[in-house]
Amino acid sequence: MGPEAAHPELPPEIWRRILEFYQLRNGNKFRSICQVNRLFYDAAMVYTGRRFETLDLRSPVCSGLLWARNPWLVKRLKSIHICTSTLVEKMAGNLNFLLPASLRPPPTFPPLLGSYDVETALTHPLINCILEVLPNAKNLDEYVVSVQDSLMRGLKHPELERRLLRAILAQRHVGPKLLLHVDSCKFPLALDELLIADLSTLKVLYVTVYCSFIRMRGAIDSTKLEMLFQRLTSLESLHVTSDDYTMAAHINSIFDNNVILPKLRRLEIAMTFDNIRSIRAIRSNYPMMTVLELNLIASAPRRDPLPLSALDLPNLRVLTVSMKGHMRPTTFWRGRFNSPRLRTLRLVKCLKAHQGHDFRYIVTRVCGFFTNESVTRFETDVGVWETYVLDVFAASFPKLCTLAVRAEGWQGLARFEEEIRGCTFPGWKIREATFSVAGKVDERLATPYLDNALTSQPPLPRRTNGNECAL
Repeated sequence: MGPEAAHPELPPEIWRRILEFYQLRNGNKFRSICQVNRLFYDAAMVYTGRRFETLDLRSPVCSGLLWARNPWLVKRLKSIHICTSTLVEKMAGNLNFLLPASLRPPPTFPPLLGSYDVETALTHPLINCILEVLPNAKNLDEYVVSVQDSLMRGLKHPELERRLLRAILAQRHVGPKLLLHVDSCKFPLALDELLIADLSTLKVLYVTVYCSFIRMRGAIDSTKLEMLFQRLTSLESLHVTSDDYTMAAHINSIFDNNVILPKLRRLEIAMTFDNIRSIRAIRSNYPMMTVLELNLIASAPRRDPLPLSALDLPNLRVLTVSMKGHMRPTTFWRGRFNSPRLRTLRLVKCLKAHQGHDFRYIVTRVCGFFTNESVTRFETDVGVWETYVLDVFAASFPKLCTLAVRAEGWQGLARFEEEIRGCTFPGWKIREATFSVAGKVDERLATPYLDNALTSQPPLPRRTNGNECAL
C-alpha cells in the first residue's frame, strides 16, 4: 500500500464540515486560518459572511461598518438598520470617540454647533462610509430605517436629518422590504422623502408611527399620502401601524379614494370603521386578499360603528382583529362574518365586558359572529378563564387544531377543576395548546385530565417556554 493510499485526500465537503466544528470552538479565531489555502479561506469568509448578514448602525459603535466595506461581505448583507437621529448625534461630536479611528472626522472638521453647512456635514467620514456600502448591498431582504425624535442634538439639525434620510433612500432601490419607524412629529418629513425615493421594486412595506410628546410639525398632507400609495404598484404586503386616531382617519381616506394596489395580498392597517366607503373599497378592490390585520380605533361615542360583516372577503385565510377602546357590540358584531376559507383567527382585546353587557354575553356574541368550521387555529385573550369559555369556543370552532388563550384571571381553580372533569370536545384534534393567566402559568393547567378534556387524541409531550405552557 503506497503513501497516497495510506493518507487519502479528503473531499472539500468533508473539510468544510470539519471547519464548522473548528468554528464553533474558536469563534473569531476562525479567520486566522485564511492563509492555509483557498479552501480554508473560502470557509472562513463564509463564516464571516454569516456573522455580518445584519448591519446594525443604531448602536454607538459602528465596527461592523468597516467589515461591510469588503466587496465580498457586502454582497452577503441581508438586512441593514439605520437611525437618522443616532447618526446625527454621532456626527455632532459627542459620540465621535466611540467610532473606529478611520471613521472619525479630522480635528479641523467643523462641529455641528449653531450655524453649520449641511453639505460639509454630509462629508463626515461616517456618512461617506455608509453611502459607500449601501449601493453595493444588492442582496438586501430587509431595510430598516428609524426616523425618531431626539432629546439631544438631533432636534437642532432638522435639515441635516432630512438630507441624511434622502441620501439613505436615494439608492438605486431600497430592496424588496422596507421597515420605516417614524416618530409622529417627523412623519411629514419622512413622507416628503419617500415621495422622491425609488420604490419601484418594493414588495413589503411596514410603516410604524409612534406617538410623540412633541406636537407634529406640520399636518399630514392627505394628497401626498395618496400619491405615495399610488406609486407602490409592486407592493404585495402593506403594514401601517399607529395608535393615533388622525393617522387612522388618513388611512381610511386612502381607500375612500379608491387607491388600488394590484398585487396586494396582505394588509395591516389602523381603521376607525365608521366610514362605509373605505370598507366597500377594500371589499371591491381587494377580493383576492388572503391576510388581513385590523387595528380598530374606536371613534367618538356619538358615532355608531359599522358592522364588521360589511367587510366580505371570500378568499381570506388569516384574520387578526385588535381593538383600542370599545365598539358598540350590538352594532359592530351584528350578523355573521362570511369567510368560508378562513383558517386562522386572532382576537386581541375583543372579549371583554362593556357598557352593561357582561363577559358571557360578549364571548357568545363575538364567537357566534365568527362561527366557522374551517377555522383550525384560534388565538385570543379573555377577561376570565372559565369552562363556559371553552364551551363557546368548541361550539363556534368545532375543528380546532391549535388554541392559544391569554386570561386576566380565574373564576376559581377548584371550581374550574370540578367543572372541566368529564368534559369532552370530540371535534377538536388539538396538536398545540397554549394557556396563560395574568401573564403566568399555573402548572395545574398541564395535568393529564386537561389533556383528555381538550382532545380525544393521546396527550402530546409538554413543552414550557417562558410564561406560557404548551400542552
